[in-house]
Amino acid sequence: MILHALNELYSRLKDDPDYQIALPGYSTQKINFRVVLKPDGRLFEIQDSQIQTDRGLRPRSVKVLGGAKPSGSGINPCFLWDNSGYMLGYRPEDENPDRTAKSFAAFREKHLNLEKKMGSKPFSAVCHFLEEWDPSTADDYPFLSQLKTGFGVFQILGKSSFVHEDSLIQKWWKQREAEEPSETDEVVEQCLITGAVAPIARIHEEKIKGVADAQSGGATIVGFNAHAFESYGKSQSYNAPVSKTAAFQYSTALNALLAGPMSEKHRLRL
Repeated sequence: MILHALNELYSRLKDDPDYQIALPGYSTQKINFRVVLKPDGRLFEIQDSQIQTDRGLRPRSVKVLGGAKPSGSGINPCFLWDNSGYMLGYRPEDENPDRTAKSFAAFREKHLNLEKKMGSKPFSAVCHFLEEWDPSTADDYPFLSQLKTGFGVFQILGKSSFVHEDSLIQKWWKQREAEEPSETDEVVEQCLITGAVAPIARIHEEKIKGVADAQSGGATIVGFNAHAFESYGKSQSYNAPVSKTAAFQYSTALNALLAGPMSEKHRLRL
């Protein structure tokens, strides 16, 4: 089985630094820009973080907190990373500025509400920036107009690491992941990949990237989006029961092959 092979591949790749495999609760995202702040939260510069390769510029692969960007039309801010609409309240050639304004407001509120819990100076710098930042001034940074897609992160001036890599933030995130309650309607069955009895994924949230002609958020290789595909009273991915852990691992391994930093070794388009 392909999914079984990918699940086993995850266990081999997660310890290989060349592939930058993410652990549960984390994901590897394509980062196009970084918002560089002074230690007090004042903006220093918005910088291009792409990497020059033989084939031109490509986004930098960075492990961030949280899974893939949630799909759907709702307002869904990420934690210390996101696109320019959420992080800065700006999108080039914006067709829906009202939604962009609401996205930035949600991103700002999410972080300000956590500042006292965090106890991290870099995190407080981000919060100060979000309080003071005026999205109407984004035009003063010509680089932003080139950002058609891609995500950004925060960085403190003089630091080589990103804000989300701060030790206090990492500690808080790991504790949050450990304490996160299970869904009340969680389904526990035998996983068809591992054979273990475990919580089953209702949907496989990690989208597959680097697939030609797929939706902008990525492709799904296990999904049931119509009643005609369901049977025995089971809906969505319960028709093919895969544990949450296995769903994360097989999709993360496949993304490492298709869209990871070593993807040119593994991809061949016919």
